[in-house]
Amino acid sequence: MSSQALAIAQVTASGNDGNLPDNTIDNNFSTRWSCLGKGSWIMYDLGSKQNITEIDIAWYSGDKRASNYVIAFSNDASTWLQAARGTSSGKTTALEKYPVSGEARYVRITVNGNTVNDWASITEARIIGSSPTTTTPPTPTPPSGSSSNLLTKSGIKLMYAPKAGGFNWELDLTKDPNMDAHFSTEGDKCTAKSDANVKCYNMPGHTVTYASGAPSGITCRLSMYFDGGKGSAQTHTWENQTGFLWKDGDPKNFIVISTIRPHNSLSSTIHHEASIKCRGGLHTGSGDARASTVEMTHESGTGAPRWAREYNHPRYDYKAVDSAGTNARSCNMVADKWFMRQLISRELADGTGVSYEYYINVNPFNADGTVNNNTWELYSRTIDRDGVNTGQYTKAAKWSGFVTTARTDGYKDIDIGPHAFIEILPV
Repeated sequence: MSSQALAIAQVTASGNDGNLPDNTIDNNFSTRWSCLGKGSWIMYDLGSKQNITEIDIAWYSGDKRASNYVIAFSNDASTWLQAARGTSSGKTTALEKYPVSGEARYVRITVNGNTVNDWASITEARIIGSSPTTTTPPTPTPPSGSSSNLLTKSGIKLMYAPKAGGFNWELDLTKDPNMDAHFSTEGDKCTAKSDANVKCYNMPGHTVTYASGAPSGITCRLSMYFDGGKGSAQTHTWENQTGFLWKDGDPKNFIVISTIRPHNSLSSTIHHEASIKCRGGLHTGSGDARASTVEMTHESGTGAPRWAREYNHPRYDYKAVDSAGTNARSCNMVADKWFMRQLISRELADGTGVSYEYYINVNPFNADGTVNNNTWELYSRTIDRDGVNTGQYTKAAKWSGFVTTARTDGYKDIDIGPHAFIEILPV
């Protein structure tokens, strides 16, 4: 069947400045969609799966600036496979043709700024292809160097494809987590349990004194290491690193998965919060530069998601995230409920910072104990960018870390479910 411009059922976007997403399909090159900020995206719903062979994009001011783009395909608007990436010519305002290959219902174009500013702005777009045939059903072409298998060993659906040959670790819950060469509970004892067909371990936390002067509480900390890191000495800090805290080649683009169920909430006067600390190191004495970490919070109660730089322990620069998910508050942590968290961290294409996407699965297990992948919710998004002063620090954490820590405070104990650290491709 010959290729043609495919019908588009709906257009949505990460945001706009009053120039709406629908303007890109009105056959009028005088209108446009615009959104400020690297990582801005526009998504086209084709209504059903289609064979896609080409994406045509006309860029606003395309003859004066070149835009950095990533094109991705999805069949559920949740799991995405990169189909193409590049930079526009900067020489024309007409449609530019970008060859792709795959079958998908959704097409997303992410724009990582241009050679003049951080605006994403498209005047017209065309999705070229044909309806799928029943004799030769094509499959999406995964990005170079990645795998088309988007499920972990325990059945968790990844938001992005793993990097082929990259670091890929998942906690083995058939044995004590502390026996794993890549995992530690910081000395807290684990006890095996099985609840509603879900294999897990229960772990009581330990007392923590907060440098802020807040009342002492209890913290449960789960640490994940790269090859050889557990039990070793950290080699660098954020001040003297040359791209890594542990060793050259450690992942700078990754997915962290942490699954916990908190029990026995402490008094409401005690600090309650969970977080994933990544790209970082050890936390010991006051002013210790080994911390070198970025923290993405998972709040409790009615708290709004935050992020922080903590390069010198315990000096945090907390900030509101760039955007919170529509249902973020309903994903906040409560006692005796499972939460599966998926944090994606990737270097920006222009090298100026790091993007973070945080997803929460509020009902992660089916009745038979298998993973339920139908209840993932976007929790927060933010970009850590070089030169942005957060209070005490101005540098983005673009280095690879020594240890990744999933932390839960305000509860006496937690159940430990699936955990993983998986290397992926950059933006």
